[in-house]
Formats: sequence, C-alpha cells, structure tokens
Amino acid sequence: MVKIEGYEIFAELQRGPWVTLFKAFEVQRQRTVLIKLLNDQQAPRVVQEQLLVESELSSRLVHANLRRVYASGKFSGRGYLILEYVEGPTLAELIPRRLPIEFCAWIAKEVAQALMAVHREGILHRDVKPRNIFVSWEGEVKLGDLGLAVDVDEVSISLAGTPAYLSPEIVLGQKISQSSDLFALGAVLYEMLTTAPPFADHTTSATLHRIANLEPTPVAKLRPEVPTELAGLCRMLLSKTPEARCRNAEAVVDILAQFEHTQQFKISAECLAKYLQAPESYQPISFIKSSSVLPQETAPALAQLNPPPKRNMRRALAFLAPAIFMVGLVLANLRNEKLQNTAPPKAENESVVAPLEQKKNTSAAPLASKTTTSSSAQNAVSIPGAKSEPMLHSKARNDAELLKTPSEEPEPSEPAIVPGPTVWLHSEPRAKVFVENRLLGVTPLRWTLPQREQVYELRFVSPVLPEIRTLVTSAIIESDTLRLNLWKEAAYLEVTVNPWGEIWLDGKPIDTTPLSAPLALTPGMHELAVRHPQLGTRSLRIVLSRGDTLRKAFDLFTP
Repeated sequence: MVKIEGYEIFAELQRGPWVTLFKAFEVQRQRTVLIKLLNDQQAPRVVQEQLLVESELSSRLVHANLRRVYASGKFSGRGYLILEYVEGPTLAELIPRRLPIEFCAWIAKEVAQALMAVHREGILHRDVKPRNIFVSWEGEVKLGDLGLAVDVDEVSISLAGTPAYLSPEIVLGQKISQSSDLFALGAVLYEMLTTAPPFADHTTSATLHRIANLEPTPVAKLRPEVPTELAGLCRMLLSKTPEARCRNAEAVVDILAQFEHTQQFKISAECLAKYLQAPESYQPISFIKSSSVLPQETAPALAQLNPPPKRNMRRALAFLAPAIFMVGLVLANLRNEKLQNTAPPKAENESVVAPLEQKKNTSAAPLASKTTTSSSAQNAVSIPGAKSEPMLHSKARNDAELLKTPSEEPEPSEPAIVPGPTVWLHSEPRAKVFVENRLLGVTPLRWTLPQREQVYELRFVSPVLPEIRTLVTSAIIESDTLRLNLWKEAAYLEVTVNPWGEIWLDGKPIDTTPLSAPLALTPGMHELAVRHPQLGTRSLRIVLSRGDTLRKAFDLFTP
C-alpha cells in the first residue's frame, strides 16, 4: 500500500504501464491533491526524466490557467509529483457533447492564456491536446501535463507529442517554435467545433501524412452555424507554415476577445459551470450572421482570410459561378474518361516465366514504420524511415512466419524417375513458393524439377503483395537461376477523396484516405466503393492492369 507522509491516499484514479494517479488529501494545507507516482523504480529513463522535467519547469510557471505542481519527492525509490487536483472532466470528455460555439471560443481563449504564460518563460509545451485540458465543475480551465515541455533554447528536432496534434514542422523534422503549440491549439479548437480532430486517421502514418500534405475539411462543411471569424481563426492556426499562423498566443487571445465583442456576448467561468451542471437546459447564443471582420491590426492574417464583402464582387461572382462550375465539370469528365480509357500495356513475351490470371486477393495493409510511444505523452512517435521499395498497404511478417507450413498442406511427393534441372528461385520481395499445392520453401531457394517435358505452375505468396502465379516449362530452362520481380506483376490503385473516406474493394474494407501509398491488388476487375459517415457512398467498377497504377479521385461534396 502506498503511504506518503503528510498525505492521505483514498482513491486510485488511473494505472498505466509506468505511472499511477492517486487522489489524496494533504493534511497540512487541508486540500485535495493528485499524486503521480512511478510504478517501478526501474521505469524507463525517459519516463523518469519526464517526471523530473515536469517538476522543474512547473516551479517557474504560476498561472490561473495552468495546473500547478506543488511538490515532488521519492517513495521507496520511485519518484512522485504532488499536483493540483481539478475536480471535473477533461476537455476530451466534453467534446463528444458538441459544445456550444461560445464555450469553444472561451475555452480556446483560456488555453491561449495558459500558453502565453508558458511561452513567456521561454518554454514550449509540446503536448496541447484535449486530454491535457482540465475543466472544473466551477468552470475553470487549466492546461496540464508538462512532461514533454522543454526550454525553447534546448529543443531538438524530434517527433515528440501526440500524433493528431503535431504541427507540420514537427512531422517534417524542421525547426520547432512557439507556433507549434499554436497549431496544436488550432487542432483543439477545430475538434471542439466539429467533435473530430482535423487530421486524425486510423493509422499514425496516415495521420502524419495528412498533417504534412492535406488541408482539413472546412469547419463550415461540418458545422455551418460556426461564425466565419471563428472558422477563419481555426483555419489560420492550422496553416502549414508557422509564418501564416498568429504571431503568438497573445494575438490569439486578442482575436478571441474581439470576436466576443463583435458578436456581443460575454462568457465567464460561472456560465460554463451552469452549462456543466445542466447542459440540456442551456440555451446557446444566436450569433450575428452579418458580423464584421476582426480589425486588420489585431489579426492581419485572419482579415485576409475573411475580407469584407463588396457589392460589385458579389455581382460578378453571381454571373461567373455557373460558367466556372461548367468548365470544372467538363475538365473533370475529360480527366475521368482519359483515366478509364487508358489501354493497359501489352505483356512482355517471356519464354520461361509467364504470369497466369491471378486469384483475387484484396487484402493490402501498409508497410508501417515502427512508432515508439512515450508513456507520459502516451502517443510520442518516431518518424517513419524511407524504404527502397514502394510503400504498400501490407504488414510485413518475419522469416519464421514465412517458413511456417500450413498444417493442411500435403506431404511432398516422391521425385520422378527422370529428374529435371535444378534451378535457384529468386523473388523480390521474398515469398513462399508453392508448386501444385506443395510448399517448396521461401525464396531464395534451390528447386529440382521432378521431371523434364513438364509445365509447372508456381504460386508466390508474399505478405506484402497479392498472390502471384507463373508457369515454368522445364524443357526450355536455359539458366540455373529464375528471377521474378513480384512488384511488377501486381496492379496498383491510388484513391484520393475530398474530404476523406473509407476505401472498400469487392465488399471488404481496406483502408481510409489519405492513403500513405498505393494499394497493391490483383490485376483484373474490382468493385471500388468510397464511404463517408455523413456524405454517403460512391461506387464504381474498375479494371486494373498488371504493372499499372490506376488513379481515382472522388469529391464527396459534389453530387
């Protein structure tokens, strides 16, 4: 039983692999506190360092919107922190409720004020996310968890943080600054407004790809009632380049304060507390649709995103919009016809190895790079390394799994009386080789053909590609080595979807866009479908050719 002098521990709140959280009562100061205790004195060095960093940096930070660290120490050789206890939910628990817009803006302003205090001390937080934002039942908002915080002068280029809230410069290994925290704040604001993170995907690699290369679905598409000023601020904070975002956290506070003034509403902790107590009886604010844009000197970038409307411009757009739409539609149709009518190249004549029609196999998973997770941040990752071969949606297995022989396969048959030649079989990538349902082994392997004047069907089964079948005629083998590039025997599919969608092939779910790499599939005809929970399903029949890449684009916002 944990027993720390001066504290009465009466509840275990959460137990992780390396850290446990306890609710306790500090006898001397008569207050409830939170104790963060290492589970093992042999915890990884990075976990111990994060606990130490959180203690050291927190001593320099005192602000109403920051959760305080009161003390630190050791219990049985294990480090611990005494933290301010915030009685209430985290922002992550409130977001699924679809918070009223005014509270989204107010909470974002409170977090921005916390970042002002952090940045003023020359510190980067590096883990701004809903789970680290605490909301008390009294309506107070506090930013916590400084385990990944670092002095701006000591920051290194590393992929530290939670993937869905990393900035593009962190993903790309570029210089990190205070603007990276503002990007994370923009992601939190977007999630509060839409209930979903702007770039999150089913896999870490897909999430990082979206952060670095794609724009999020506009807030107005997911929640049309959001005022343009607030949606514009969200878009500006999520800009790909730091220079396009707000210059600092103070500018974010000024913009949100001006937004409240322009919309003629005032939110306080008491208002939020009343909402938390009875959300069903709360009456949301009706926003002014013809609200003016924020002053240029307060938010220059936001003013550029939302310029004041002009009557002449509106008239011109009214006349030009139909024409622009028709031109775009014609161009899109021409592009689709060009893609669908492209004739597949003729197969090369091969005397020894000739591909057969391959059996359908639509399973393709990404060659995912390893991702390391920091226990304090819970989702800190490492940048995927580059591969010499094309990245495909398949999970690589180790050699032991490749060599594992299925129990249902028959025993090898006796060799023929007149044996054929002995050859080396090579394939790229490595694969299991079957001949007439008999496992030969894993390439590279040496194979003695049972007899001459015989045609054999070889099946190459790789974890990263669909099954490849070839014919081998022993009578015409002129070399002692047969090589097959399996990459060139498969067909590939690239799918882009605006804003995003689930990819289904032949009635089976495959992945979610954006795809980090083309899908490797069996050549032939397939049924392709793109599904979105709000925007519906689009489907069509496609034909894939050996060695070719078919590209398809879907815009779910258009009929």
